[in-house]
Amino acid sequence: MQALLEVLREDATLITVNRRLARAVINAHAERGIAAGDRTWRTPDVIPFAAWVERIWRQTDHAPGAALLRPAQERLLWEQVVGENAPAGEDEETPLEVAPAARQASRAYAIVNAWNISLDAREFDFSQESRVFRNWARGFEACCARDGWLDAGRAATALCDRRSFAEGTLRRRAVFAGFDIVTPQLEAIRNALSARGVDVTQPTPSRRKAVITRRGFDHPPTEIGAAAAWVRKTLRDAPTTRIGVVVPELHRMRAQVERVFDEYLVPGSALPDRAVEYRPFNLSFGQPVSRVPVVGDALLALKLGGARSELAAVGRLLRSPYLSGDKQAQFARAALDARLRDVGEPEISLRTLAARFGRSGLHDPGFEALPALRESAPRQQRLSAWAEFFSDWLGRLGWPGGRVLASEEFQAVEAFRGLLDELAGMGAVIGPVVFDRALALLLGLAEEHVFQPRAEPAPVQILGALETAGLSFDKIWITGLHDGSWPPSPEPNPLLPVTLQRRAGLPQASPEGQLELARLRLAGWLESADQVVLSYALSEKDEPLRPSSLITAIDLDQDEVASDSPAAAFGALLQSEAPSLEQFHDQRGPALAETRLTRGGAALIEDQSACPFRAFARWRLGARAVSIADSPLDDRVRGNLVHAILFKLWSEIQTHAALSSLTTEALRERVSSTVDEVLAQERRYRPETLRGMIAEAERERLCQLVESWLVLERKRSPFSVVAREEALETELGPLTLSIRPDRVDRLQSGDYFVLDYKTGRPQVKGWFGRRPDDPQLAVYTLVVEAGDEGREVAGAAYATLRRGGLGFAGLAASEGLVGGVTTLAASRVEASKTVADWKSLKNDWRETLDALAASFASGEARVDPKSPHSTCSHCQVKPLCRIFEQRANETAESGE
Repeated sequence: MQALLEVLREDATLITVNRRLARAVINAHAERGIAAGDRTWRTPDVIPFAAWVERIWRQTDHAPGAALLRPAQERLLWEQVVGENAPAGEDEETPLEVAPAARQASRAYAIVNAWNISLDAREFDFSQESRVFRNWARGFEACCARDGWLDAGRAATALCDRRSFAEGTLRRRAVFAGFDIVTPQLEAIRNALSARGVDVTQPTPSRRKAVITRRGFDHPPTEIGAAAAWVRKTLRDAPTTRIGVVVPELHRMRAQVERVFDEYLVPGSALPDRAVEYRPFNLSFGQPVSRVPVVGDALLALKLGGARSELAAVGRLLRSPYLSGDKQAQFARAALDARLRDVGEPEISLRTLAARFGRSGLHDPGFEALPALRESAPRQQRLSAWAEFFSDWLGRLGWPGGRVLASEEFQAVEAFRGLLDELAGMGAVIGPVVFDRALALLLGLAEEHVFQPRAEPAPVQILGALETAGLSFDKIWITGLHDGSWPPSPEPNPLLPVTLQRRAGLPQASPEGQLELARLRLAGWLESADQVVLSYALSEKDEPLRPSSLITAIDLDQDEVASDSPAAAFGALLQSEAPSLEQFHDQRGPALAETRLTRGGAALIEDQSACPFRAFARWRLGARAVSIADSPLDDRVRGNLVHAILFKLWSEIQTHAALSSLTTEALRERVSSTVDEVLAQERRYRPETLRGMIAEAERERLCQLVESWLVLERKRSPFSVVAREEALETELGPLTLSIRPDRVDRLQSGDYFVLDYKTGRPQVKGWFGRRPDDPQLAVYTLVVEAGDEGREVAGAAYATLRRGGLGFAGLAASEGLVGGVTTLAASRVEASKTVADWKSLKNDWRETLDALAASFASGEARVDPKSPHSTCSHCQVKPLCRIFEQRANETAESGE
């Protein structure tokens, strides 16, 4: 770095191989000025090579028809060419993916220009891939010639002609820094500069006599941890030390490396809601800007303008903190997300979403205005108009919110607004497009734009192999130097003939080239710091590894590197500093203050029987899981449809006699019209699901199922339906519960029979014991009898409605009351042997239900599942009781 600072004169331009080196030089120049006590200093002319070519080209008065393409414009033009020139005979089952193919073609074309590879070479005829690429390249050049465009690669080649440099665009000296690969194109540009009288130099890095060691580790994670521990110790001993950490495969390991270095250097970042204000390390290889939450939520908002959106994505948007409104508005949107999940449609349209706000009693002007805004947009318009439309769309929603943004969030917002400008500029190479196409282009820009937020200067730089060019440090650690990755394997471009790439001298195209390049870069690392550590893993994914042959001559350091994770020590520190806590096992909540109507009904008793804590959490604390919409029509929705259809039918038919009087055709017509009526009503809540082929298939299923059920009910002895989901109240122990039995029939004898519709596979054996699995019909039976003195319930049964499984399953006082329903004596249920008859069973139910009700009212809240496996498998409150964690601790303590 010192050598580069020495050439920063007023008459010099420093041209760097990448942006990172340019920023490092500018920062080092500023630091030197501050150290010298200067209050002001001249900003040096330091610029990356690609930006320098663009600057020179735009400052030169070229002939008409030579407008320089922006990167986004060039990418779009390649996509057009590739899409219009798909290779003949392409497999229809695996169609060409245009965007990836266009990116690969663009890279190949850049190589052609940088290494002077002729498209006329006969080697292009030897493979289909090369022939296809040449066809694309010719098409790209034809489009550029037709519309007056020039790509960056050919613009750089044009600068090789010394006459291309306009007067006043060049300084007396041009310094090229960090170029360990000199392409023919770059060499020609330097020669052209020299011919114009420019002093062209490439400073030689100062050679430093470093202390070099190498270290081996069992696995890559251990290696990264050791490097982080070494950095931590170094900074603790000398906080101002400039440290470099090189991870050749950083693009693949970025998340892991960031997590490990956070753990070692910023241990408090693991605490909940702990905002990290400063990291002592800077990590290269940023993430796509689309993955930054504030931008990701903006893209989700724009996707609402499409046909339909996935409910999970809409839910994330509704919970976003980057929309307008205060905390109350955010809570309201989150509540709407929960309601949408309860509805259960996996997808939702914009109009349906806007309607849900009003139907839920909420008001959000932003969301409610979007349907009209979407309809006002033309079907096709230029990208500049779509960019304005997208900006207006986000503005209606108040994006990026009213709170003060953190620095990284603010930078991401600015980067996204820059992408909208890029999108508008792409309109120069493409005509009017539809909404979906414009949004797809913006999504592509956001996915390809690497977001690297500007951060405070940090003493530690974590870099990939290509980003170290020209940089120097006090200490440097290079990881990943095992024989499987260093030197890297050859990576010739798949669209170009390998023979041409090797003949041109591309290092990546041959083993010899990669070996020489690896030696060159390793030599640069060894001279870039006073202390150098070279490390490697000895195995990865059960594959044995060895140190790279390029470093085996260096002495192996046998000293242990303290790589123990600081996480445990940090946790122990927090625990040691915490005040002593008294442990108190409280398994009982406050008792209900007085007898009053308690919500929950039969479900409350069922939960108390299954596990007292579940009942307490659900019906006293109001805890419940958020639904997950994973199918258009799940079993719950289908069961509700059956209930609604039978409710309406029996409100009209009412008696067995009326049912029997209907002809087959009349019954079919009655069922059909009722199914249509119920589906029409349900479609108001599920418009995205109950339409098209799905709605028709569900209608046919319901008609067949319900008609078959009514035919079965015709075979029963005469009865009349006296109650359908009628709200009834009863006292169970100290509780007053309200329940709604699906149906109550009056038999010929005058006794009552309780029915509960089921579309699953219910079992009568769940009715027995001190903690019955399914006490629902027991509750219904006792409530119906308590509603009218002298009313006798002679039996109860599940009415099972499922294809291939129509029938009744239950128990009664005597045989023959309902087909398929038997007595206790004839029952094969093992648990029934403890009860003599139907009357005894009802008495047993009263005793059992009163005890469960009293237990709930007293505040009993023990974590005591009746059957740990089955009871807990579908429980919604496991995150609260943490039973599995408790069992794991008990197992560990017992040593099992």
